[in-house]
Amino acid sequence: MKTIEIRNKYIAFAIAFQFLVTGSRIILIQAIPSLYSMNNILLILNIASIIIVYLYTINKIKSIPSNNFYWIFIFVVLLTFIIAAINRPLIMPLVKSEMFNIIGYYILPSYMIASISDFKDLKIYMIRFSKILVIVSIIYAIFIYTIGHTTTSSWSTYNMSMSNVLLFALLWLVSSFFREKNIKLLVYILIGSFILLVYGTRSAILSLIIFTVFYLFFASFKSRKSILSIMSFLLLVIMLVSLMYYNEILVLLINLIEQLGLESRSIKLLSQGGNDISIQIRYNIQNQLLSYLQLNPFHALGPYGDTAYFGEAAHNMYLSILSTYGLFLGLVFITVYIISLIVAGIKSKHISNEVFLIMFFYAIPRSFYGVDIWYNDAFWLLLGVIFSIVVTNKYKTYLRLKI
Repeated sequence: MKTIEIRNKYIAFAIAFQFLVTGSRIILIQAIPSLYSMNNILLILNIASIIIVYLYTINKIKSIPSNNFYWIFIFVVLLTFIIAAINRPLIMPLVKSEMFNIIGYYILPSYMIASISDFKDLKIYMIRFSKILVIVSIIYAIFIYTIGHTTTSSWSTYNMSMSNVLLFALLWLVSSFFREKNIKLLVYILIGSFILLVYGTRSAILSLIIFTVFYLFFASFKSRKSILSIMSFLLLVIMLVSLMYYNEILVLLINLIEQLGLESRSIKLLSQGGNDISIQIRYNIQNQLLSYLQLNPFHALGPYGDTAYFGEAAHNMYLSILSTYGLFLGLVFITVYIISLIVAGIKSKHISNEVFLIMFFYAIPRSFYGVDIWYNDAFWLLLGVIFSIVVTNKYKTYLRLKI
């Protein structure tokens, strides 16, 4: 095996291992009271295991993965935090409390992904660990069904953290299924999708649906087997026609779920459109942010500025970027990001295209109504894939010389 392939393999395992360990902890502490009470200990064990794996990876590849372009970006991000902490005393507590999460859970895996020149091994490990996380989510569902949610009292059947982890796992499985047509994968997908439907967030459910429709659309035209092509096309037509009976289908789903003795908060809220209180609160915050940016286009609030100054996160990644850097610099940031997305999408081929699409559909739908830049693992993972496709693959020879 070539040195570059060994390097990719070890880095891929480290990234997938972090996803598995962190995802399992996030899911299980929400359902099992004894684990929730041990969350601090589990968090330390989680961090320690990740550090050990990354140190083992570095020892095996004999160097720290290097990408000069990405170091520049990391420097800009860290500089943003430092300037914000100095100039914005109000957001300093948030910056301090979240700095570790940003570096450990977002920037580090993003940077490692950016260092991979071939996603073959990452795909293998992520699919394998995604199956395990579906099984973990089944354990979660059993506990929630029998004893309720361990961390909340009013939303006993709703979990944002679990749904994000499960969504990411399902995207890998759905992508693999459309290429391999493996029935076992379909079983994992159906079970995981049902759990997401009952206990997941609206953004996660919609992201999975959009991703599936996208694959059905291309499968109906690209499949060389006429039967598979026809089946994919019929499923796509059914899903599109169902949009005409959107409310009726949601009511039917609510009734079916309730007949099983379950309750889906997200499906009920989807049936209400944008009339629920949480959506109205988000709209109010977003309108306040837009008004502020129009009046103060050069005034940057810094990271977590929306939370610190308006009492709530923007729940929109692009508004978060604008509030962090100011209107003009934020627009430059967003423009560069969009151009990079387009370039990476054009340059990605085969497996890199598959991974790009997974990260794209994990990040983009949620970026409009679910998360912002500083609470958003999806954005950072997608950024790592963009760097890998646009920059790292361009410098494969350079990477071989660096190892």
